[in-house]
Amino acid sequence: MAVLLVEDNPDDARAIHQLVTEGQPAHWRLHTASSLSTAIELLGKTQVDAILLDLWLPDSEGLETLAEARTHAPRVPVIVLTGVDDEATAVKALHQGAQDYLVKGVQSASGLSRALRYAIERQRILLELEAYRENQLAMKDRCLSHVSHEFRAPMTAIYGFATLLLDGLAGDLAAEQREYLEIIVRNVRHLRSMVDDVLVLTRADAATRRTPLTAHRTSVRALIGEAIDNVRVGAAHKSITLREDSPATPPDVYADNPRILQVLMNLLDNAVKFTPPGGEITVRAFEAPEEPGFVRVVVADNGPGVAADLLHRVFERLYQIEDTQESSRSGMGLGLFIARQLIESHGGRIWLESEPGKGACFLFTLPICSMHDVLLPLVSGAALRKGTLALIAIALRPARLDASPVAAEEILRAVDSVLKGAMRPETDILLPKTPCANYAVWEFIVACVDEGGAEVMARRIEQRLASCDELVALGVFPVVEWEMVDLPTTSGAANVDELMGQVPRRIQELIASRLGKKEERA
Repeated sequence: MAVLLVEDNPDDARAIHQLVTEGQPAHWRLHTASSLSTAIELLGKTQVDAILLDLWLPDSEGLETLAEARTHAPRVPVIVLTGVDDEATAVKALHQGAQDYLVKGVQSASGLSRALRYAIERQRILLELEAYRENQLAMKDRCLSHVSHEFRAPMTAIYGFATLLLDGLAGDLAAEQREYLEIIVRNVRHLRSMVDDVLVLTRADAATRRTPLTAHRTSVRALIGEAIDNVRVGAAHKSITLREDSPATPPDVYADNPRILQVLMNLLDNAVKFTPPGGEITVRAFEAPEEPGFVRVVVADNGPGVAADLLHRVFERLYQIEDTQESSRSGMGLGLFIARQLIESHGGRIWLESEPGKGACFLFTLPICSMHDVLLPLVSGAALRKGTLALIAIALRPARLDASPVAAEEILRAVDSVLKGAMRPETDILLPKTPCANYAVWEFIVACVDEGGAEVMARRIEQRLASCDELVALGVFPVVEWEMVDLPTTSGAANVDELMGQVPRRIQELIASRLGKKEERA
C-alpha cells in the first residue's frame, strides 16, 4: 500500500522510514514530501492509500494544513503526526476529519503498521456508509417525488370543480355553501403549496443538496410585479397595502424565473400572514454598493418582528415561528429553508433583519446578468490569441407550442447535457438563456473558431440534438445556425479593451436579431 509522508524534519522523516523498513516493508511503499505544496503536487500524480501528515510545515501551519490535505485528497485517510506537547491540536484534528494521530518518537514498527491499516479500514467503512446514506436519500427523494406527482392529479380535479361551483357554473349557491367551498379551495391551495415544496426538495442534488437551475436573463422587477399580483387578493382581505418601491430600474439578473418567483411568493405570503390588518408590505430591488455585481431584493413589513436569537433559525429545515393569529394556517416549516437553498444555488445569499415590534425585513441577492462579465475570460484569452469568434444559435421547437412547464424543464435539462458534451470549456461559452415566446429552448454559444470550425461545430451539435432520445421522445426539432462575430483589430492584433468595448454589444445585437427572425419564422 502506498503511504505519503509529509514531514519537513529530516530526523523525524528518517525515523518513520526506518519504522516502515523494520515492520513489513513488502506491504508498504513510502512517498515523502517536505512541504504541503510538494505533497499536493504529488497527490495530483500518484494514488496513495494513506497520508502521514505533520501539521507544522514551512508553507502551512496547524489545522489549515489538515484542511488543505483533505481538500486535495478527500477520500484518503489522514493520520496526524504530533509532538508530545501538542496532543490537544491532534485531538481537534480528529474532529475535523483526521482518522488518527501518532506521537512522534514513541511509536513501534508494529504500532505504525497497525495504525495505518486501521485508518485505511475505517476510511473504507466511512465511505461505504456515506454511499449507503446517499443511496437511501436518493430512494427517499424518488419516493417523495412520485407520491407528490400522484397527489397533484386529484388536487387539480378538486380545485377545478370547486372553483367551477364557486363561479356559479353549476347553479346558484347559498351563502353557507359558498363559505364551505371557499374553505375547500383555500385548503387545496395550501396543500398544493406544500406538495410544491416537497418537489423542490426532491429535485435537489443528493451530494450538494442544491436544486438544479435553468437560469437565464431575467427582469427582477417583472418578477416582483408578478409576485405582488399573486398575493394581492389575500392582502386585500386584511386591508394590507402592497407596493413596489425600487429607487430605479435594477439591471437584469441571471436567474431561474420560476424558482425566484417561488422565493418572492414565499416571502410575501409570510409577510401577509404576520402583518396586522391595515399594515403595509414594501418590495424593492436595487444595486447595493457594498455588493458589486449583485442586485439586492428587499421584502419588508410592519408586523410584530422577530427576536434576535431567531434571525438565523427561521431558515432551518422544519422550523416554524410561533403564530398567534388564529386565522393563519401553518405550513411544514420548509418555505424559508427552500428559499435559502434556491438563493444559494443562484450564488446569492439571503438573510433577515428585524427587531421585535418593528417589523421584519427579508433580503436576498442575485447575480447581475452582464454580457461583459460572461465574455471577459474568453475574450481576454482564447479569442485574443485566435482572433476569430463565432455565435452558434440553437433553437428547439416542440411539436406543441404550449408545452407544459414540466416538459420545458425536461427539454432544457436534456439540451444542456448535449451542449456541454459538444463544447470545449477553454474556448467556448454557453451564454445565459434569453426568453423567446415561441420556442421551448433557445441557446447561444460563443466559440473561438474560424468559419470552417463554426460550421463543423454547428453540424455536430445539430446531429447530437437530433439523436438525443429525450428530445425525440418530447417531439422537439432542433435548428442550429451560426455566424461570425466581427472583431476590432489594431495593427493586425486585437487588444482586450477594444474587444470588450465592442464584442458584448455586437453579440447582443446578433442575438436580438436572430430571436426576431425565429419569432417571424415560427
